Amino acid sequence: MGKKKKSKRDEIISYAIHVDDPLTYLVYYRDYDQIEQCSLEDFLSMEIVPRHRITLIKKGNRVLYVKHGHCSVCGKKLETSDCKHGS
Repeated sequence: MGKKKKSKRDEIISYAIHVDDPLTYLVYYRDYDQIEQCSLEDFLSMEIVPRHRITLIKKGNRVLYVKHGHCSVCGKKLETSDCKHGS
């Protein structure tokens, strides 16, 4: 049996940890009905927040990952939130 292929989100996180600097990545994640933002390093230190809650990962102004149906600017869900960006 082969290994399960990593998701794009997990590939980005792995690269940031092992090759790059996790402090240079911003993570947007769902916390109940709000979207919170922190560095990847801070996110990984919060053991109680699962990775599947990540909606957006940025490095500088560059969007590396956006969860389907979420805004690439603020990470909010497009159809049910007060997001004004619509992208």
